[in-house]
Amino acid sequence: MQIYIVLILIFAILVTLFAIFNASVVTVSLFFVDIDISLALVILGSVLIGAISVVLFDAVRKIKEGRVLKEINKKSEALEKQIAVKDEALKQRDQAIEERDKLIAQKDELIVKKDELINYQKGLLATIPENKVEEVENQ
Repeated sequence: MQIYIVLILIFAILVTLFAIFNASVVTVSLFFVDIDISLALVILGSVLIGAISVVLFDAVRKIKEGRVLKEINKKSEALEKQIAVKDEALKQRDQAIEERDKLIAQKDELIVKKDELINYQKGLLATIPENKVEEVENQ
């Protein structure tokens, strides 16, 4: 930023020196009017008008950039909200998956216990004589 200020000052000094060395009177035609004026004033006026034009165009550009930046910030906030909602949904999904896994583990344990009971019953039935098994089955 400081380099620009230094360059602007150097340019202003050069333009001023150029205007002072060319101080003769010239005729300037502006639309339908002819004016006799110092060339130094014409040069300085032209530089001033150019500088004002640059400042105005830069201001317009910055205003447009500001609007675009505001739109981008609004979109960014909306996207951040969507991300937060999706993160919450993912957390809930993960909790549901954990609960499902716990239920599956409990189911597997119950299946193992059921198999153990069935095997135990088979073992008990094997120890009972056959005629008693028929009586138990008939009842």
